[in-house]
Amino acid sequence: AAQRLRDEVVRHSQQRQEAELPSNLLEVLRNGAGKKADDAAGQAEPSIEEQLEVCMKLRKMCLRGNQVSALLGDGVLELLLDRASGDCNPELRQAFLQCLVALAHGEDAEGRQEAGSGPLAVPAPVADARKQIRTVFNDPSSQILAQLKGLCRHHADDRRYDRAED
Repeated sequence: AAQRLRDEVVRHSQQRQEAELPSNLLEVLRNGAGKKADDAAGQAEPSIEEQLEVCMKLRKMCLRGNQVSALLGDGVLELLLDRASGDCNPELRQAFLQCLVALAHGEDAEGRQEAGSGPLAVPAPVADARKQIRTVFNDPSSQILAQLKGLCRHHADDRRYDRAED
């Protein structure tokens, strides 16, 4: 009985660790995109609360875990931009955009060492994330930025820095 209990505890902890892997977290967001989940796997569409929790974990991974390069490799940028500019709950959209900010920000300022009065060094994965975000937003064929502006229009504070010509 003790061996069975020990095996159960080990199995449960392994399942929890696997659920925290970036690829599994992103799969939750992909399944929440309104697309039908794989019927063979028996996965149901995740709830808004589950997706918000995944976004919180992704932000922590970017800010504290310094896993920006792993997330970029798993396609997090495209997924977050697609979900934020698509039809979703406003609370989810806010969480997706917060994840994008965390990608572009990188690690916590507490984790960085102050190096004199000059600017802080930007880690290479964070610089790559910023470059990819800038490329998507500056692409004339991409309508993502215009879609996001339209979707966030009812939030006055979100557009306070827009140019007067909009």
